[in-house]
This record gives sequence, structure tokens and C-alpha cells, in this order.
Amino acid sequence: MTAQKTLKPFLIAFDFDWTLIDEDSDRYIFSTLSPPLLKKLYELHGTVQWTDLMAQLHEEMFLSGVSAQEVLEAWRGIPFNPATAKAITKATAHAKLIILSDSNTVAIKEILETHALTPHFDTIITNPAHFDSTGCLLVHRLIPPTTPHSCPNGCAVNICKGQALMEYIHTHGPFDHIIYVGDGRNDLCPATKLSSTDYVLPRTGHALASLLSPTSPVTSPGLPDPVRSVPDSVVRKVCARVVFWKDGGELERVLDEVLGGVQDGV
Repeated sequence: MTAQKTLKPFLIAFDFDWTLIDEDSDRYIFSTLSPPLLKKLYELHGTVQWTDLMAQLHEEMFLSGVSAQEVLEAWRGIPFNPATAKAITKATAHAKLIILSDSNTVAIKEILETHALTPHFDTIITNPAHFDSTGCLLVHRLIPPTTPHSCPNGCAVNICKGQALMEYIHTHGPFDHIIYVGDGRNDLCPATKLSSTDYVLPRTGHALASLLSPTSPVTSPGLPDPVRSVPDSVVRKVCARVVFWKDGGELERVLDEVLGGVQDGV
């Protein structure tokens, strides 16, 4: 008698900005509450490390009179596709869900709570943040300057999503299949950690899709990155199956197909 194989759980790792939400949570908060600081963000981008810049600008915005409540209310209103929320809810029945993001804990938790999605995620790995006793948002690097990760895959200095993904798998795995959903250059490193039986789902019109497909142009709004570059040798490390998507509706369909196909042994 042949014992029936017991399937191990699936893992889906999501980026946050321009993946689960249809915006960049950092830029959005300043465009909504302080356009002059958004202009300053563009001016200083590339000369100040991004997370440090967020900390600086949030302090300046607080000193200008913007309250913690106004910050939270702005994040509650960030564009969030209902189809994306539906995709998350459906995927929970088949997989363990985590978030790997270069945003911050306050923004992500507030947005997830607004859409009643918090219970669906096992872990949120991002830059730590909190409001101090005066109401000023303090944002810190996930990886501090004193402990650089030295990743060769073009990651930002404050976060290595590939390293974070592997640490999570080591602690909570193993998993039969891993699905990584993202949009940006920082999402390439975790994609290189996947096997040929895993999936990477890049959002079209963004940097990750362009890196993985030369015919996929970057059309989304964003900032050029004068600091980091990704060698072609890093892109060639990706051996997972690549499936593109453009919006929440397509993400829902793709996840349905991938999870269904995996469970059927495709």
C-alpha cells in the first residue's frame, strides 16, 4: 500500500507598494498632506538614503503642524483595488501569506486594518515605525547601517528581501511551492531564491517586469534610482516560472490559476 503524500503548505510573499496597493505609500503621504515636502523628496532622492529620508520628512511634516491622526487618515484613503482584497482572502485558504516591503509598519498595518485584511497575513517584514509621545512618526531602517547585508543582487541597504524570505522559510517551512508577488527592483533578489517549481508574479509596467522581460517597458510613475544597479548575471539567476499581471482583477485570476494548477500537480 502506497502512502498518500501529505502536501506541505504553500507560501505567498507579497510586496506592498504598487503590489497590494495601487500607490507608493511613502510618496502618497506627502503628496496628500504636504506637496512641498514631496518636492523636497524628489530633490533629495539619491543623496539621502530612502528610509532615512522618510524619517527626516515625517519629522518636518509633524513640525509643520500635521498630526498623527491626519497621517493615519491619509493612509486609510490610499487606493486599494477591491479585487486585490478578494485575491488575498481567497489565497488564505490555500497558502500562508506574508508581506516583504520597504514601506513601514505603521502604514502597512493601518492600510490592512482599514480593509479588514490583517488576519490574513502571518508576518509583515518591513521598516519599523511608531509615533512618539508627541505624535511624530519615527521610521527606522529594517537593517541598520551598522549591520550591512552585503547582498550582491542590487538590494537597498536597509532591506534584503531575499535574505528575509530565506530566513522566514528556514523558520516556518519547508513549503512545497513559493509564490512571490512584486513590482520593484528590490523584488528581484527574492525572485532569485525561488526554484523552478516556484512562481514569481511581476506587475506589468514596473521595474521587476522590465528586468524579467526586455519587452515590458516601465510605464508606472516613479523615481529613477541613481544608486543601485542590477547586473545581468543577477537576472539570469531567476529560474522560477514567471507570470505577469497588471491589476487586482488579473492578480486574482493568476493566483487562482497558479494555486489551482499547483494543487492539481501541474
